[in-house]
Amino acid sequence: MLVVILVALFSAFLVCQGMNTGSTIFVDEMGGSSAYAGLLAAAFSFAAVVSRIACGPIVDAYGRQGVMIVGAVVLVGGTVAVALSGYSPWLPFWRVIQGVGFAAVTTAAQTAAADIVPASRFGEGIGYAGLGQALAMAVGPAMAIGLITADPPTALFWALALVALLSLGAALAMNYERHPEKLPLTCAYRRRWERRRGRAQEQAVASEDGCTPAETDGRGGSSEASTSSSGALSASDPTEPQWETQGFWRRIFEFRALPGALVMFIGGSALGFAVYFVGVYGTHIGVLMPGMFFTFTAISMIVVRLKSGAFMDTMPALQVYGVTTLIGVFSFALLLVAGASVNEPIATALYWIAGIAYGIYIGVSVPLNQTVSVKCSPPARWGAATALYQVGVDAGIGVSVVLWGALNDGFGYSASLIGVIVLLVVSFVVAVLLYPSEEKKRASRTTE
Repeated sequence: MLVVILVALFSAFLVCQGMNTGSTIFVDEMGGSSAYAGLLAAAFSFAAVVSRIACGPIVDAYGRQGVMIVGAVVLVGGTVAVALSGYSPWLPFWRVIQGVGFAAVTTAAQTAAADIVPASRFGEGIGYAGLGQALAMAVGPAMAIGLITADPPTALFWALALVALLSLGAALAMNYERHPEKLPLTCAYRRRWERRRGRAQEQAVASEDGCTPAETDGRGGSSEASTSSSGALSASDPTEPQWETQGFWRRIFEFRALPGALVMFIGGSALGFAVYFVGVYGTHIGVLMPGMFFTFTAISMIVVRLKSGAFMDTMPALQVYGVTTLIGVFSFALLLVAGASVNEPIATALYWIAGIAYGIYIGVSVPLNQTVSVKCSPPARWGAATALYQVGVDAGIGVSVVLWGALNDGFGYSASLIGVIVLLVVSFVVAVLLYPSEEKKRASRTTE
């Protein structure tokens, strides 16, 4: 089932990455400005943020598959619309539709991944689930750069529409919610299913005996303190939300997921520049095959995620993110130096090496902060926690892209690269302040 989820994430992120890079180059080819490209990115990100806010509670309350299917249909429609209309005044609107569909698919799929990953390997499992995003980062931008120069350039958008159909097929095949008994005992979704089944059995017994559930404990105690014959926890399990006692905003947002979400809101500035402007930046400074940046990024992301079991669940999150931040700063410093170089081979080499370092930063920071967000939240609220985390990522990208577009037009790409470096450092400071206290204690013990 993890393979099906990976396919869903790969196809959705491939559409996202291809459209992000392709639309920026498309606008540039049509004579548009970086500011307009930033506006399109902001429209996509804003729509994704709003969609995730709505999808989180829906995923928790009504399941993952239905949200994935609806989102995939919307994603297909928004992508086909761009292929049909091309460079038109409707382009911002179609980017909004794509953002809604993309957010719904990825929120549900990433929550599903959290459901089926064993608790002891949670960080590693989230990293594996993110392989779809890593593969998409290799194929999407490179495909966009290749196809956007074709005749007609809308060939890219037709290709992405076919990929969006793949996400719909994966959504239809993701049926683990119908057979939770087949999942490992350590999986969160099965544990919740066991709890609900246990409560249903208690209520059935109580109804047959003519007593309340609290009277079914043979020792005279309340059944709320007991477990069912299947090992399920009782109705008083604190991981189950008491919706009737929660306010409106707490029903929509899982605020315990804020530590990881805020860190990635700031760190998302790096994603914003890389996804939307690195390809154009490489073209402007004259490097060879600028699409190779994303290929090297994806390779390093895949390698680091395959090796994530060695550190993701064993080392303190703060320590891991500190090292990762240094690597991210190194990556964008290399891009800055590449732009200042007058030697084309040296500039190209620095540009490609920066892609490797950037892949390590993204390959670790994204699943790490998602793990922090989810671990800080009860299992019954993982949909809302995942949604809030992704809101942080999408909002960080959307806000920063508008900033980078304005800086690119007004002061050049160097100003944006310096801004990215500064915000990466700020993201680590926020991690120091907000990461769970036990992580900070573990980090201090490992350095003593």
